[in-house]
Amino acid sequence: MSDEVDQAQEMSQDFCDRAIEANRRPIRKLQPRQKCYNCDTAVEGNRLFCDDECREDWEFRMTRVRGKYEVFSGAS
Repeated sequence: MSDEVDQAQEMSQDFCDRAIEANRRPIRKLQPRQKCYNCDTAVEGNRLFCDDECREDWEFRMTRVRGKYEVFSGAS
């Protein structure tokens, strides 16, 4: 039979495990929209950003402001 300390440790570990798992999952995946997500410049095909600089700028700002995003299909 486990005592209250063991139960508290189990609950604490469960909470930490769920928090870590939730943090690993992206909030959403970006979908191509024919415009750069950072500067709204027109882009072709499945591209999400007009160039790597725009992608890096957008990722930096979104990570700081809203949390994690995952770029769809690795396109830039």
